[in-house]
Amino acid sequence: MNKTKKLNKKLICIVLFFISLFLILFSLFLLNYVSLEKKEIDLQLKIGEIAAFNLDKNIFSFGTITPNVTSSREIVLENNYTFPIKVNFEIKGEIKRFILFENFIQLKSNETKTIKLETIYPVKEDFGEYFGKLIVLFKRDLIKKDI
Repeated sequence: MNKTKKLNKKLICIVLFFISLFLILFSLFLLNYVSLEKKEIDLQLKIGEIAAFNLDKNIFSFGTITPNVTSSREIVLENNYTFPIKVNFEIKGEIKRFILFENFIQLKSNETKTIKLETIYPVKEDFGEYFGKLIVLFKRDLIKKDI
């Protein structure tokens, strides 16, 4: 009976150790992959014969561009957290094929960076108006490295 109690205690200790390890690893996973904040920004691009600006404040517009011409817009990001963050970018919608951008950036605490979204050279067959969304996902950056 005494051997059985010792074996049960060892088994319980081993199980508790693995449960604790699992919880620690799962917590790290959540901190790294769960977002702190998510923003969606409406995008618009028109391709036509005459270049024009769109000053509408309700949409992030690249205006009207002509074939073989590009346009760009900038976004200023600031990390107000007390820890480093990753910012991931994704574009959805029909506008996606016309926009070049960085997939992600890293920001130290209190750091500010400007990212640029640029259009590619459209061709005449692309005439029309294109819409989409820029998804900006802010995540905690757990990896300690120089950025």
